[in-house]
Amino acid sequence: MSSLKAALKTVTTSKGSSSKNAAFYNKEKNNFIAEMSVSVHEVTRIDVGRSEHVPAGTLKQMLVNETETDVLKVLLMNPRTPLKAIIDFAGDPRARQFDDDPEVIDYLKNRMSGDEG
Repeated sequence: MSSLKAALKTVTTSKGSSSKNAAFYNKEKNNFIAEMSVSVHEVTRIDVGRSEHVPAGTLKQMLVNETETDVLKVLLMNPRTPLKAIIDFAGDPRARQFDDDPEVIDYLKNRMSGDEG
């Protein structure tokens, strides 16, 4: 059979490869996000840090390595950045630049108290 219906039936009935493809593409997506998180362009790192679709591990790694204030602020304000990573960051000398930032301080106080709204 060389009909369109027959060709589509063959494609939709081979379920074994579809789950592998989903896992493969998810891994590729996460690899791409990880690559973008270390981009030389600050605006790219800000976009990655702002996204709520970035894996928490990537946000944690960005917080450990980042030096730019704007990117750090975005990471601190992202609800997906792990609290433990933020608490660890608070002991870092880079955290001092946020000591007088009421937006970051208020957000983190609310987040620590469980009120993220």
